[in-house]
Amino acid sequence: MTRQDHITEYYLRQAGGGQYYAGSSYQKGHGIGSWLGGLFRTVLLLLKSGATAVGREAARAGAHVLADVASGDPFADSAKRHAGEAVQNLKRKAASAMNGSGRSIKRKRLAPKRHSTAKARSKRSSTPDYFM
Repeated sequence: MTRQDHITEYYLRQAGGGQYYAGSSYQKGHGIGSWLGGLFRTVLLLLKSGATAVGREAARAGAHVLADVASGDPFADSAKRHAGEAVQNLKRKAASAMNGSGRSIKRKRLAPKRHSTAKARSKRSSTPDYFM
């Protein structure tokens, strides 16, 4: 066998009978797509929370409209009034969310460092240190 045959045989055994590694079918990395993906997830979370708030406010306004209609008020007048109130409530909630009046993060306080007492210091210094 020639040297080239030995090298070829070595690599064929290493690769498992002539098979080779093709890599993954898509690339994973930290490029612009990774940054845009994080941005998209953040925007999606904001949209989801906004849609939840709008849905709750719509359900509450609808309940008030039904209560007004049951008591004899015209539907159109009640719907206009409660829709305006719902929009004002949503504006107020959005403004308070922008002001940062949400849940605050409590930070852990570190315990103060304890200093050794004079008695402990004198005990330590009374024993001679032969390795200094």
